[in-house]
Amino acid sequence: MSISIIPVDGGRIAYRRFGSGRPLLVLNGLAATSADWDPSFIGGLAAANELVILDNRGIGASSDNGAPFDIRRLADDTAQVIEALEFERASVLGWSLGGFIAQALALDYPALVDRLILLSTDPGRSRCRARLTRRPVAIGRHVRHTA
Repeated sequence: MSISIIPVDGGRIAYRRFGSGRPLLVLNGLAATSADWDPSFIGGLAAANELVILDNRGIGASSDNGAPFDIRRLADDTAQVIEALEFERASVLGWSLGGFIAQALALDYPALVDRLILLSTDPGRSRCRARLTRRPVAIGRHVRHTA
């Protein structure tokens, strides 16, 4: 798999793109790269989706300008990737830190997110926690309302 680059504000985001089907962006945990995912897991996802696996700003093949950044900046980077790849909407899978990014993306850019898949993460920022806990949560075919 070759690595491609998308310029974003203050950096360059490296990504790998493969598979076919509906777009699914895969966001890594802290200090993880697109090469760190289990090949059988990624292969299974790529069988039914067009995968785009990012290296977050300043990690792996991605770069930054040395300025401090936060989860919101990483969500902005992800939104710029979705737009640069000309996806109308994409599902987003976030693992650990990637889950924090995915939630911020869904809150700040809801028109870009089709589905949100969260693995080993939590709401993180108090803004996300407050907004996420007031909405119905779908679990399979069941919906439960959170407090």
